[in-house]
Amino acid sequence: MKRHFSALSALWELACSRSEVTENIWSGFKFSRGKRPNQQREMWTPAQLKELFATPVWTGCASPHRRSRPGDLVIRDEKFWLPLIAVFSAMREEEACQLLVEDIRSEDDIWFFDLHDAPPRKLKNQNAVRRVPVHRELMRIGFLEYVGGLRAAKQGVSSRI
Repeated sequence: MKRHFSALSALWELACSRSEVTENIWSGFKFSRGKRPNQQREMWTPAQLKELFATPVWTGCASPHRRSRPGDLVIRDEKFWLPLIAVFSAMREEEACQLLVEDIRSEDDIWFFDLHDAPPRKLKNQNAVRRVPVHRELMRIGFLEYVGGLRAAKQGVSSRI
């Protein structure tokens, strides 16, 4: 908005100098200073991450319908993988949550998340289009096997991670 107001103000200033208008209606607006990205949201502390990953989703739950109760069942589905993807890739939550199976690709034996804005995906801006390597820890704990299982189950149909 600030950039648009500035451009309109410059245009109106030109019109004022040519006596086409009597005053610049786009000048004098005050915009609050935006917060820096590191001030907008607090990062998770190591203690908070440790607490999160000590919950039954990762340590074992009672059943698929009782994911918050401790038990012996570890279900490696999107609830298991998405927070791990976010931690190990530094992707935005929105980026990780809209990943499709076909967005996990390999080139020259390097696995990566292919972040792009082809529908139905939406990215924050053009700078968000990128390739993010799949962290070796995700591979070690079975992420690529999970993706392979989704690919085999869907037979080419797009599905979310």
